Amino acid sequence: MKSIAFVLPLALLAACNQKAGDAPAATGSVAAAKAPAGTEWVTTVVETPDGGMQMGNPNAPIKVVEYASMSCSHCADFSDAASEPLKAKYVSTGKVSYELRNYVRDPMDMAATLLARCGGPGPFFPLSEQLFADQRNWFVKAQTMTPADQQSMAALPIGQQTARFASFIGIDEFVRQRGVSAEKAGACLA
Repeated sequence: MKSIAFVLPLALLAACNQKAGDAPAATGSVAAAKAPAGTEWVTTVVETPDGGMQMGNPNAPIKVVEYASMSCSHCADFSDAASEPLKAKYVSTGKVSYELRNYVRDPMDMAATLLARCGGPGPFFPLSEQLFADQRNWFVKAQTMTPADQQSMAALPIGQQTARFASFIGIDEFVRQRGVSAEKAGACLA
C-alpha cells in the first residue's frame, strides 16, 4: 500500500513536466538542462557541504532533500516506491536535484550509513537503495541477538562495536558482494 506521503512530493514535482497548452505552474516553468557530454544527471553524484550526497544537476532550480535513516522502514518504503520515478521523471531532466542526508539513530543506522558511504559518492545511491531493499533481512538477524551477544559487543571499543554489529546483521558481507572490499569496509566501520 502506497501512502500519500510518497505520492504527494512526486505530484508537487509534476509541474516540471508540463506539456504545451497546460496552465503554467504558479512559480513558472522550469527548463530541462542537459548533463555534461558523456554523463547523465542520475549518475552525477557529489558530497554536499552539509554532509549529504546529491544526485543530479547541482544548479537545478528544484532541490529535493531527504533526511533518511537506513533502519527506518518508512524510508525503505520511500526508496522502493519513489527512487526510480524521482530519478527517471525529474532528476534525469536536470530540473531537480536529489540530496540524501543520513539521519543516524541507532547501531544499524551507523553501520549501514558508514558502509553506504564507504565507496564515496559514485556508488552511494545504488548501494543505499540495495541496503534499503534488504533492510528486513538485517532486522530479522538483529532480533536473534541474545543478551550475551549484546554484552560481548558492548565490551568492545566503539569502532569495533560497529564492525561487529555490521557482521552480526550481515551487511558487511552484503556490501562486499557489491564491490566494497573487506579492507575498505573494515576501515569505514572503524
